[in-house]
Amino acid sequence: MESSTLPDTQVIAATTDIVAVASHIDNDHGTIEVVENGRKVTRCKIYPNISCEDHVRTAEVGKLYLSGRFAAPVSLWCDPAGKEIFRKYGFRQPDVFQSDLKEALGKVSGPRISKSDYDLQAKPLEDGETALKAGKYKAAIEAFTAASKGKIEGIRKAADTSLAGLVSAAVSMLDRAKRAVEAGKTDRAKELLKYIADEFGALDAGREASELLKKIDVQDSGKGH
Repeated sequence: MESSTLPDTQVIAATTDIVAVASHIDNDHGTIEVVENGRKVTRCKIYPNISCEDHVRTAEVGKLYLSGRFAAPVSLWCDPAGKEIFRKYGFRQPDVFQSDLKEALGKVSGPRISKSDYDLQAKPLEDGETALKAGKYKAAIEAFTAASKGKIEGIRKAADTSLAGLVSAAVSMLDRAKRAVEAGKTDRAKELLKYIADEFGALDAGREASELLKKIDVQDSGKGH
């Protein structure tokens, strides 16, 4: 199905508002080199849009629902909580697969979130996590702030939690800078304050650092006269 049904344009269009996971247990297929955004990257030979590491993780998903011997392929349809709705064994043509999709959606009640709405929050959240790991706090704050403004509660809470951690880190650094000022270590204080103002400028601590830095510069200028 990965070479015919899943790449079908109508199937792709029909599945934009669901989370589709290809769980292929065969992990001995190797890799290929593909070009993404103008650069070469290593991807899975069976699923060239993901890495083999991603493939291995999705293979584990199938093991949550299938064990022992079973006919392949099999399509598992689950609700948002991960509870299985039904399963279909055997190859599914694109039109049959879309019928399965409609049947599954008909069995799921409650409000639904479109993929476009999901991406508006999920992408910034992912970008924020990547920036945070790289120590790029300014970019992380910007991304988490964008993710926190969406309507999806789970993503909003995750973004808010990350923002709270960044606020705490900024306040802690600002306290160190203030202690350096009190100890007469002006150069060290200015170094810290500039960093906080640059990286955490969107937060209260960053704005306070900027104001304190200005005061120190004024004082230093006065001493020069």
